[in-house]
Amino acid sequence: MLVPKPGHTATKTYSADLGSPTGFRKLSDYDLGWEFTAHEARLDDLDALAGLVAGLAGRDAILVRGELTEAGREARDTANRRINPKRKGDRPSLRACARRWFMGDVDRLPMPEGLSVLRWEDHAAIIDATIRASFPPAFWYARCFWQFSNSAGLSVTDTVKIHLFFWLNGPVDDDHLRRVLKAHMPDIDHAPFNPVQPHFVTDPRVVGGRDPLAGRRTGWREGAAEAVLPALPPTPPRPARKARDTHHLYEDGGLEVPRVSNLPSTSFLDDLQRSLGDGPGRKGFHEPLRRATLRYAAQVAGGHTQRSDEQLIGLLLRLVAAAPTQRCRHALGLAYDHAYMRRLLAGAYRIISMEQNT
Repeated sequence: MLVPKPGHTATKTYSADLGSPTGFRKLSDYDLGWEFTAHEARLDDLDALAGLVAGLAGRDAILVRGELTEAGREARDTANRRINPKRKGDRPSLRACARRWFMGDVDRLPMPEGLSVLRWEDHAAIIDATIRASFPPAFWYARCFWQFSNSAGLSVTDTVKIHLFFWLNGPVDDDHLRRVLKAHMPDIDHAPFNPVQPHFVTDPRVVGGRDPLAGRRTGWREGAAEAVLPALPPTPPRPARKARDTHHLYEDGGLEVPRVSNLPSTSFLDDLQRSLGDGPGRKGFHEPLRRATLRYAAQVAGGHTQRSDEQLIGLLLRLVAAAPTQRCRHALGLAYDHAYMRRLLAGAYRIISMEQNT
C-alpha cells in the first residue's frame, strides 16, 4: 500500500451539477505525485484483502501488486513507484512478485439492459452479468469481493465500472496473468498486472452533494473460496495463406454486406471475424465488437463511407451467430442482440465526437 504525500490524492473529486446527464461533473482527477509512504499488509485470504480495501475507502492510498525492495523498506517515508532505476544510483522501491489475489478491472462493458447502478437492488444482477460476460467459467462460481470504481454513478451510468477481487488457488506472477487474460479475458484491463500499476480503491469525493452510491460501493458475491485460472491454450501453427476474394466492402459510398465467409482482408470486419468468439486466437465478443464499431464510426465521421447502421448491425449479428463459442451466450447476462449493437454504436459515435471536439 502506498500513501501519496500531502497535496496529492488517490481519488477523484466531483461536484453536484444539475445540468449534467448524471447530476455530477468531475472537478479533479487522480494526482499521485512521485513519492509515497509505503506500508505492507499480510493478506492470507480474500477476507483480509476485502478488509484492507474497505478500510482504504476514506483514505488517500493505492494498492500495488509489487513488493518492497530492501531500499523501499529502508526508506518507507520516501518510497517511489519504480522497479527500474531512472539514473545511476537510483534505488527502486518495488519489485515483481507472485500474488494470490487478483483484481479484474472492468470499465467498458455496457450496462445490462434494464439494470441501473443507482438501484442497489440491481447490484447483484450487475455483478453476476459482468462476471459471466467478462470472465471464463472458472470464475463464474468463485467468491468475489466487488467495488464500484470512482466514476460509477457519478460521471457514468450506462457502462459497468467495477473492480472484481478474487483469491486464486496459488500465487501467480504478472506476466503469466497477462497471458491468461489475453487468451481468456480480453475485456479485462491488463494494466493492473505489473508491480507498480496503481489500484485505485479510495472512494470519490463529492462537493456540494452526496455520492449516490455512498455506503454501497462494495459488496460480496458468494461462491467457492478460490478461483482457478484457466490454462494457456497451445500456440496454434501459423496457417498457410489462402487466396481471398478481394471485392471491396464499400461501394458507391454505401455499405455492402458480403458473405460471412468472404470478407476482404482490407476490411476492419475481417479482423473482427478472425478475433470474435472463444478459443485459441479468439478475443471474446464485447471487445472485438467495440473496436469494430469504433472503427466504423471513425470512417463515417471522416466521410470515408456513408452511414448505414442497420446494415452494419445485421452483419455484426451474423458474425456473432457464426463465431465459435465455448459458452452459452444466453447465460452471459448480456445478449449480443440488436439493442446491444445499437448501444455499442451510440457509444462509438459519442467517443469519436468527443475526440473531434478536443
